[in-house]
Amino acid sequence: TVRSESAELGTIVNPPPPGERIAIAGHCWIVEEVDWKRHTVFATQVKGRVPAYFGDCPGDINTHVLERMRKALNEHATYPYLMGNARARLAQARHTAKLSGAGTKPLINLGGDTWVLFPWLGSYAFLALERMLKIKCAAELGLRGLDPSRPYFMQFKMKADEETFFEVLAAEAEKDFDPIELVYPGEVPYFDRYDEFVPEELVRKGFAEGVLDIEGMKQRVLSWRDHA
Repeated sequence: TVRSESAELGTIVNPPPPGERIAIAGHCWIVEEVDWKRHTVFATQVKGRVPAYFGDCPGDINTHVLERMRKALNEHATYPYLMGNARARLAQARHTAKLSGAGTKPLINLGGDTWVLFPWLGSYAFLALERMLKIKCAAELGLRGLDPSRPYFMQFKMKADEETFFEVLAAEAEKDFDPIELVYPGEVPYFDRYDEFVPEELVRKGFAEGVLDIEGMKQRVLSWRDHA
């Protein structure tokens, strides 16, 4: 149950951690507290928009879906089932992708030390990449302020150049590290319905080995070595 002060807003299946946003009752809310024993989420209304939130990322979007989206941006095919406004929107998206390079280049400089990464990965491979960047690569790259829009792109500031970025990521992806290394110290990522009744160390292990798509993430990162 999601509540704001004395008002009950509705229900969600899996609440996000405090500080994340949810969309419910036609508005955007920031989570203040999660009471697992009472199955209650306390939230405060804020301005903005947020995608539907399930577990630690928005839904379970397969990598094949993201790859087909990229293909749709790069091809010139027309889809007869689209209405006029949809055709115009697609044409605009293709034009923007061509000018920016978003359809072909994974990493784009937005000016100065600000970058955006389009990995075209599904929900759980994207989440694994996000965590590898923060935990294993941030110090060497001088990376900070990583702001993800899961699972589509992530924006951040970085001192390193493009070549160094791909080299550092590939080096980390080639290592045979333990998946638990992508779980933050002290983090207990409740993901499934009954996780709260499971020992914390098993919840952490289950999330690292059963939720994060580390292998899918590694394959994509190693495929970027040509860009270096």
